[in-house]
Amino acid sequence: MKPLITKQSNFADCITFFLEDSLARGQSDATVNSKRLLLAQFEKWCIIEGLLNPAQIDTEYLEGYRRYLYHYRKVQGGVPLSLSTQVQRLIAVTTFLKRLYYFNIIQSNFFEYFKLPRLPRRLPMNVPDGDELEIVMTQALTGGQLMIRNRALLEVYNATGIRRCELTDLDIGDIDFKYRLLNIRKGKGDHDRRVPIAPRALDWISRYLKELRPKHSTFESGHALFISRNGKRLNKNKVTELVGKYIRRSGVREKGSCHLFRHATATNMLRGGANIRHVQEMLGHQHITSTQIYTYVTVDELSETYMKTHPAAKQSDLLDT
Repeated sequence: MKPLITKQSNFADCITFFLEDSLARGQSDATVNSKRLLLAQFEKWCIIEGLLNPAQIDTEYLEGYRRYLYHYRKVQGGVPLSLSTQVQRLIAVTTFLKRLYYFNIIQSNFFEYFKLPRLPRRLPMNVPDGDELEIVMTQALTGGQLMIRNRALLEVYNATGIRRCELTDLDIGDIDFKYRLLNIRKGKGDHDRRVPIAPRALDWISRYLKELRPKHSTFESGHALFISRNGKRLNKNKVTELVGKYIRRSGVREKGSCHLFRHATATNMLRGGANIRHVQEMLGHQHITSTQIYTYVTVDELSETYMKTHPAAKQSDLLDT
């Protein structure tokens, strides 16, 4: 069967074909939707540059898009795009071109020689410990009709370190109270996994399900675990807003949101002696390299060795005068 696009197909048709092809190859709806948004931005730039279809793209235009992203300034605040955002947009384009080359829509694999900007390794800094996280979670009970839901939500984050989208996708049936497990369906990369969850988090979930959720549940709630005041599944932006508010109120950190709990789960487990493979499974990292970044944060053993072995560390604090 021949592809539904040709060398003369415009950007809109090629992008639609590419997105359908991505779904057919098993990529998740969230991944494909992200590609849709990124490629729409590229399409807009190409049209401004006078390109009619992807077959006209070459190295010069690809490098031009790189420079455009580098010089771009946001409307609000006039700040540039972060390097990670630039890389994300460029990856979407090169992946798109690679697939079109596979289907013989573009004739050259010039994109294979395109070098993406190198991202510096950023370590999660100032990760809160267990006592600090307790202070954050206490903020959820400072008032409001939904405080039990919000405390249960923070307890799940603290106990599991799951991603924001994984938390909002949770259904009631994903909570295994008997074996104290959390079923995460279609996590990043469309993978399923099961992770342990602390008894206290289960207690708060149970309380929420008994005392609060029935008051707001509607037909639209379905099986969603965390729902909003109007009965709909709690959305990701609302979760970010809630978690960020409680972190700032607590005084533990000036900023931060959902990912702070994820960093804390990994870091505190490693500090406690957890095997890095177990932490990898807990976080749902496909590659161990994503988990290894946290080993640079947990420097307890390095500090202990340093104090025992480095001559400077073994000297007295003050010299006699």
